[in-house]
Amino acid sequence: VAMYLIFCVGAADSAPEVKSSTSPGRPMPAKIALQLSADPDEEAREWLERLEKASESLEKGADFFKALDEEKETSEAFQHAGKLIGALSSLIGGFLGDPADTYVKAITELQKQLDGAIVRLQQQIAELISTMEDTFLRMFLAPRSHTLQQAVAEVTAFLGSDDKAGQGRKILEAQMEPISDKLQAWEGVLDCFLGQLEVCPDNMLNIVLNNGKLWPRPAVLINFATFHYALLSSSATAICAYQKLIDKSCGLESRLAQLGNMTKRITAAQQGMTDQWTSSLGANSIPTVLEQMVRQHANQDFDGATAIANAAGDELDKFYFADGLWSHFGARTWFIQITDDDFSSNEVIFAWRTAAFKDELGYNVLFSVMDRDTVYLSDDDCRDGDASAQIECMRSKLGDDVGMSVYYRLGEAASNSQHFSYTYYSGVLYHKYCCDDHSGFDIRVVDSATDSSVAVLTGGRPVMGAKAGEVQRSTGRLAVLEAIGSGKSGSLTQTRESRQVQEHEAALATCSFEHVNAGCEMPLGDDVGMSVYYRLGEAASNSQHFSYTYYSGGVLYHKYCCDDHSGFDLRVVDSATDSQFSSQSNPCMPRTQSCAERHSTRGVSLPLGRKRGKSLAVKALGGPPTSLASTKLVLRSGDAPDPEDFMRHMSDVCNTLGAFLAFCGPDGEIVGAAFELVGAIFGLVGALFGIGKPDPVIEAIRAAEKDLMGRMLATSDDVRQAEQTLLHEALASLLDNAQEPLRQLLTAWGTAYPQGNDPSAIASFKHAVDPISRPIDQWTFLAQCLAGRNPDCFLGGQSVFTILLNDGQNFMRPAALIGALRYYYLLLQRSAVAICGYGRMVLGSQDGCPLMPSMKEDLEKLGQAMSDAAKGVLDQWTSSLGANSIPTVLEQMVRQHANQDFDGATAIANAAGHELKKFYFTDGL
Repeated sequence: VAMYLIFCVGAADSAPEVKSSTSPGRPMPAKIALQLSADPDEEAREWLERLEKASESLEKGADFFKALDEEKETSEAFQHAGKLIGALSSLIGGFLGDPADTYVKAITELQKQLDGAIVRLQQQIAELISTMEDTFLRMFLAPRSHTLQQAVAEVTAFLGSDDKAGQGRKILEAQMEPISDKLQAWEGVLDCFLGQLEVCPDNMLNIVLNNGKLWPRPAVLINFATFHYALLSSSATAICAYQKLIDKSCGLESRLAQLGNMTKRITAAQQGMTDQWTSSLGANSIPTVLEQMVRQHANQDFDGATAIANAAGDELDKFYFADGLWSHFGARTWFIQITDDDFSSNEVIFAWRTAAFKDELGYNVLFSVMDRDTVYLSDDDCRDGDASAQIECMRSKLGDDVGMSVYYRLGEAASNSQHFSYTYYSGVLYHKYCCDDHSGFDIRVVDSATDSSVAVLTGGRPVMGAKAGEVQRSTGRLAVLEAIGSGKSGSLTQTRESRQVQEHEAALATCSFEHVNAGCEMPLGDDVGMSVYYRLGEAASNSQHFSYTYYSGGVLYHKYCCDDHSGFDLRVVDSATDSQFSSQSNPCMPRTQSCAERHSTRGVSLPLGRKRGKSLAVKALGGPPTSLASTKLVLRSGDAPDPEDFMRHMSDVCNTLGAFLAFCGPDGEIVGAAFELVGAIFGLVGALFGIGKPDPVIEAIRAAEKDLMGRMLATSDDVRQAEQTLLHEALASLLDNAQEPLRQLLTAWGTAYPQGNDPSAIASFKHAVDPISRPIDQWTFLAQCLAGRNPDCFLGGQSVFTILLNDGQNFMRPAALIGALRYYYLLLQRSAVAICGYGRMVLGSQDGCPLMPSMKEDLEKLGQAMSDAAKGVLDQWTSSLGANSIPTVLEQMVRQHANQDFDGATAIANAAGHELKKFYFTDGL
């Protein structure tokens, strides 16, 4: 009420008197003095600054929503939401004021920082909730949140503009209209958080908190809440500033006060999470995340203890204690110790004031968290007596509230091989005193302690990485491992010598095959793949022997003999031929472009059944191998690339799948191509409309544009079918909804530019695509979605590119992915040209593409994601080649036809050969 009264009298020159009505039994003051802010501009600046600060880290986000009263409803966020109405007028003044004004500069800089923080939070959410599949996030929140994020980005760009009245205003109006889209998106997101929509379940925040798991993930909730509150607050100021610019009242005025109700629900969810954590610490109780890991690895002795501690430790590191969030769980230092639960021989473990412990499912689980400065404990301190005496001694030195454990098994107790211990710890004293395999265990774990006096001087949270200490039950040996980086744990790795048992009955050739070609004296070298299958005499009589070879052009396959009973004598040599038409440049390589053997061949060689030794080679005609030339774009000068050069270059790199893979690949240029497009786009639009270029150049550019559009449309249906088949319905719908306005835009674009700079054609183009803000919104959504920057574009932890790469199989299909990458890239690149064309031809932009201020960054990040995807394909392929390893596609075929002798070999080779030909080695790949 007080806050409301402040808002109501905010315009007054002095504090009014508010008289109370007399109420029996409860005296009221005669008047309440309301102290108003002496400087509204400063208050608005502090409001924006506090919002940006809350977005800096998980710790500060949790502080922002932390309950401040006994009812556990109000928070700093609640107070912040209440101040928005009072700050709004000054914020709008900062948005629309003179760029040279000091206050406007401060607001502009803060808004830029906040915009960056919102983008960072969105990326963090994408990483944290990649496994969540709840459709309300994708189907409802995702498109609306993106619309609001676009509004914030567009107003932020307008803030930095020197032209707020002329062209700058026209650009902003094109971006923001229809403003009803932004207003509906804002109210939809707010109502979703308030539980007022059927599509958003009332327990939405708890669903987000659990993140698809059986235990909570606090970092997900905090990130999710902070992002959406910052987005609603910032977009509200952006929307109201725009409406002020066009002389309209703010359409959100009646709803702004409800932001406080949103913060209450977030605070309640966060408090419930904290209460659950607190209640899980104590006797015979451990946190849910740890208990669930115990259940997953029940009664698995030492191996189970290792898995439990590492899995729970990783979860705690990432989702509970990361980014300063540990302060809300009192976990400056902590440890998990899992031991056997057999204490029949003697008392060996004493834990005192440990935060939580539980004996279940074959383990004794100890868990301790503390929030205090590290103290020094000498290795020699408290070493007298048994485990109980040592515990009592340490308590007297460190205090009763310190979690500690002594694992002490000596003598007869040590001979039991079932005893084990595994400890995962951070900022904790872990010390092994002994012993060898037969003497037993003597381990000390003490929370918030160290045996290094230097560490004590640092204070605060220890900077050392987390460690894992373990005692293997089989040997009694103890290993302490330290990993680089806070919170990481290394587990004991047993080094095993590689044993490659060569059971091949076919002999592998070691000679150099000096006379493969007629008249060729050049050895082939050690890196040439080759095989000799040589079975004569008695060995040939075994009907179980067989061979089947599937090969493609450039491979020498030769059968020397034999009849049905004499055996096998086969030679297979890669990159070789026995044809007299050998290459002049390398006489030991096949010639692919002339004479009778110019066609690539696919061959199958097989003995005709197990009882015969004959082999048959079957050849099929195919196209010659494609050699790829470098297609780097060379700029003519230090200025922007020439539009004709750019379009010719794009036609080259999109000509084949192989060329596009090279464009995307680890050494490709797709990331830098964003700079090339931005530099060429203004001149490119002009050339397409017949401005500033001679006719032959204009026709060449238009022909290249038509060619690129044709390539995109040729694969459009295939990619859409893959999306509908492979992706979750919600994600497929998001992608399709984003692409549809871009397809409509390109249809209108394809009609407009061939007509040149004709006013009626430009007017028709405007009419067909207005409002242009919708294609712009969907363009940025699709670019960010594909780049992995949007949390709603993951399915089961996998990105769109990963799902498309596998194509519904349990092995990769590179052609499916590269084809999709080429389609998406062309769709986004060509629609960006069309949007920028709207800016120049309809709005009269004089340079660049002000309608899309983030285009370069979005294309760069998309290009990097595509490059990473292409590199992943090549790395996966390369890593599968070597000793005792074959490509996954081939291995899967072997598993499908395991132990089926000759029939299985035939099926394996044909199926894998077909896959390789169609999805790996096609179209220049």
